[in-house]
Amino acid sequence: MKLNKTSLMLGLLALAQATHARFDRNSKFGRAMAQKAVQIAQNGNAVVQGQPKVAEQYTARVVSAKTADLMQGVEHHAAHHAKPQASAQRALTRTPGVPAIDQSFLADDYDQTGQYGPSADGSAGSTQFLLGSKVRMRTFNKSTGLPDGVMNLSMDRFFSPILGETYTADPGCVYDPFAQRWYIICDGTAVGYNGLFLAISDNGNGTGDPITAETVWHYIVVDTQSNPGFEIYPSLALFDYTTIGFDQNYIYCAADVFDQSSFFYFSSAAYVIPKTSAVTGGAPTINAFRNLVNQDTDFGPCFKWPAINYDANPTIAFFVGTNVLDLEIGDSTQFLINTVDLTANPMTISAPISLAVNEYVDPIPVQPLGTPASHLVNPVVGFINCEAHIRNNQLFMIHNVGTDDTGASTAETTVDRNSIRYYQVDVTTPATPTLVNSGTLFDSTATQMSYMDPAWISNTSGQLVLGATQCSPTNYLDAIVAQVDSTTFAPSVVVPYTASTTSYNATEDWEFNPNARWGDHTRVSIDPNGTTFWACQQWCSNTDTWGLQVAEVTAN
Repeated sequence: MKLNKTSLMLGLLALAQATHARFDRNSKFGRAMAQKAVQIAQNGNAVVQGQPKVAEQYTARVVSAKTADLMQGVEHHAAHHAKPQASAQRALTRTPGVPAIDQSFLADDYDQTGQYGPSADGSAGSTQFLLGSKVRMRTFNKSTGLPDGVMNLSMDRFFSPILGETYTADPGCVYDPFAQRWYIICDGTAVGYNGLFLAISDNGNGTGDPITAETVWHYIVVDTQSNPGFEIYPSLALFDYTTIGFDQNYIYCAADVFDQSSFFYFSSAAYVIPKTSAVTGGAPTINAFRNLVNQDTDFGPCFKWPAINYDANPTIAFFVGTNVLDLEIGDSTQFLINTVDLTANPMTISAPISLAVNEYVDPIPVQPLGTPASHLVNPVVGFINCEAHIRNNQLFMIHNVGTDDTGASTAETTVDRNSIRYYQVDVTTPATPTLVNSGTLFDSTATQMSYMDPAWISNTSGQLVLGATQCSPTNYLDAIVAQVDSTTFAPSVVVPYTASTTSYNATEDWEFNPNARWGDHTRVSIDPNGTTFWACQQWCSNTDTWGLQVAEVTAN
């Protein structure tokens, strides 16, 4: 399917206006489109099922640079907001089933970066927290929450050894406890040059932790528009919405691909990279799976998330996405899962496997306290942000949905708030994933509290913590966490860990939307100790200013 990217995003956003001005899902046309999506999903499976797609293999180009070299000429400055003293203290009281905030600190905000829509991302290592937002790379002392001065530079500057200091977007920042290294991913664009890029920390001693001035970063060109396999594009491929995952032995990447001249959406791509040579600066063999959307049936995954897998030595990789036609409609009853056989040589990826779930529709732009109705806050489209991870053969997924005060999210629902839907899927038999549990965090009161841009993770004890932003017509934008009971899948009470007193009315924004984009994704990560959680979420830290607030969280 050749969807114009601008039209696609305009259409998606038009479906999500505060007045619920979607196409009428109760109309003959609306119901016909929904039925068509189901038929294409069913028939599409029959059409595209068959022999697995074999990986295109090639050797990646690698460039390396020291942290000290990256920081040369960069102005050093600490965060201008002092860390609140109260938040530095450990929680004195614990409530069973409710997460406790042990500390929190402001990691970045508009005043420090001059950008909107930060896409909050970051992870904790042994002694540091590394922020990796859309515009900023910064290291913090994990114990004090203060910048440690090792790294503080723009994402563009960080990737300059491989791209030149040009435009980067859609970063992902994860810590791999198996390899004890950080992985940073982005899509990058220079004049006539676009691709998918990965950076890996290396201290030369078998790890990449902690990050010091002497830490070497290995930059891997995962894929570019000039590689073979993009013959279907009229001009050049444009990579977008890049995501990252890992297991004990491999690094996973995914991206959506547009045509660069027309901005038509074409397909998605997935990549599996062996760690053996990649983590030490060698040139790894990239296992690339391109053109995963069937152009004839309009069936296939877009906005894919590779699942982080904490199980030992897995033989299957999982990539989760939504069907491209469902995305266009803004209504779905499924997710699509592609599995990669890591034991095959060359590796193979399955046709999309449809996982049936309860119906869900897109979240809507919302009006926090003090924000004018003419310029609402727009969460990421719920079909895009579906973070995934695996423990004990259980796949956990989370995303945004639009609901009413009962948590319903259907074509017939009068959506007046945003909520968080999450799932547990048994993938013991990868070819037939089974939905075990699902739940929804929603506000059932007349307050119309919305929860937006969620992320979550589990720890080694099986406890689940999610993070998000909350707001309502009577509440400013704040960062929150909540705990999900691993047995009942019921959410705990919501725990805000910021207390905004100011309104948000962004005057600059992305080109497709009159409303204020609130970023593409956030991150909740697990500490290397396997127990403690770290949430990196957005809030309104000052008037018309977004902030990225990091919290150290303990589940109870």
